[in-house]
Amino acid sequence: MNNQIIMTTIDIGELTRSVAAEVVRTLKEQELVSSTDEQLVKMKDLAKELKVSVQTIITWKNAGKIPFYRLANKVFFKRSEVIEAMKKISVKRF
Repeated sequence: MNNQIIMTTIDIGELTRSVAAEVVRTLKEQELVSSTDEQLVKMKDLAKELKVSVQTIITWKNAGKIPFYRLANKVFFKRSEVIEAMKKISVKRF
């Protein structure tokens, strides 16, 4: 990593976009979004896939039952992690 310090002014929107783009680039490099199960999905899409309401996803997220990621003020989920969490939830019920 380059240790140079550069001082400049930048619009907050531009900074946010730059950081978000760098996070996405890093995730792709680490192959966190390459396979179907590892792909980051939006809350609405996850709810549709699991056949539950968005409110249910929000409740699970807030209760810490399913892991999530924040990227540029948006919430995303990794399918594989949600599937694993759902298995644990299912086992605890019985």
